[in-house]
Amino acid sequence: MQLMLNRSLADLVVSKEARQAMKWDVNEAEANFDEFLEAVITQGPQILTRDGEEIAVCVSYAEWQRIEENSKGK
Repeated sequence: MQLMLNRSLADLVVSKEARQAMKWDVNEAEANFDEFLEAVITQGPQILTRDGEEIAVCVSYAEWQRIEENSKGK
């Protein structure tokens, strides 16, 4: 199961340059939640940071469903 989940999550890996464009400080994401949510939906996974540390990734529900389906099929 872990291997399947890791393989599905591998689809989310992007270049360092692309990751920079998708990082949001938690306070920034909270203050601009509509913009943050729109970026999740239209641009893909967004990384949340706190004190410069990457702490979470937010994905759209459609992306989450795709990950779930991929993990069930393997």
